[in-house]
Amino acid sequence: MGSWLVPPAAWIGPVLVMRYARDHGGWRGFVLVFAALTVAFIIGFGRMWVTSGWPVALIVSLPVLYGLLWSLPYLADRLVAPRLGGFSSTFVYPLAATTIEVVNTQVNPVGAWGATGFTQYGNLPVMQLASVTGMVGITFLMGWFASVVNWAWENRGHGAGVRRGLAVFGTVLALVFAFGLLRLVPASSGTTIRVAGINPDSTSALEEPLAQLSDTAARRQLLQTHWDAFAGATAREAQAGAELVVWPETAGVIFDADEAAYTVRAQDLAREHAIYLGVPLGTWNEDALVPVDNKLLVIDPAGSVVIEHVKYGGAVFERTATATERSRPRPRRLACCQV
Repeated sequence: MGSWLVPPAAWIGPVLVMRYARDHGGWRGFVLVFAALTVAFIIGFGRMWVTSGWPVALIVSLPVLYGLLWSLPYLADRLVAPRLGGFSSTFVYPLAATTIEVVNTQVNPVGAWGATGFTQYGNLPVMQLASVTGMVGITFLMGWFASVVNWAWENRGHGAGVRRGLAVFGTVLALVFAFGLLRLVPASSGTTIRVAGINPDSTSALEEPLAQLSDTAARRQLLQTHWDAFAGATAREAQAGAELVVWPETAGVIFDADEAAYTVRAQDLAREHAIYLGVPLGTWNEDALVPVDNKLLVIDPAGSVVIEHVKYGGAVFERTATATERSRPRPRRLACCQV
């Protein structure tokens, strides 16, 4: 996952890592798996740090943290699976991986960031499993695949037993894909709306120009020009028939002192074109030029803010609002079906 996303590779990788972990007993194998997965994290996500200017503490700790989390299921498999024997041993790794992922997403301030299910973006049939089990279902299925392949390899001399085990897993996998494919078939009686996503250059490109400007008025003019471009693109898509227009994360870059004024501007834009508008605000402190808040506003065609969602875990990466500021009342949320 990360900068390079190849869904089939995320299935093959654990098979090979598990093979190595099982062939190299003791703690030496675990340490090397841990090191390999730490390096893999750096390769996958390192480019983000170069462009985002993350704190050094995060740059050092995150690869180690995720390298450890991703390697612990291999250690559990190495220590427990041989004691069980038989097909039941194939459940050790996927259960360990699923358990760690559930706990991590509950206690980690960045939530589901780095979860295995993200590796399957684009694999539409498998992605549908998340509608039933959440992403941990995908984690279990992929982990079980790695265990079953290794179990079949180790027991390749026991033909009938191996065939039965492969048949069990193959049936489950086939059912998952069949469910996913059926779910992708559009309902004949369903209605659709035109949706537009505005996808300009990365808003992080604003950071350097803002820093180069010392005049407050010039900085505000730069941000206003940025907003004008988004507003123009939104109007164009609305005129083309879009009923829902969404901007990318933090696209609505503004100074925190101007948040109220730009919120009104976004409301007017949605009301004028009678659309639902998703505006992810990225508010900055004008004096220190650092991010303050990262949140999403969803505005209905009447111009009312129906959702205001502050990004969970944003404070870790973006130094966003304090817990006290986050506790302020939020507008009532509407069900997705009303959109």
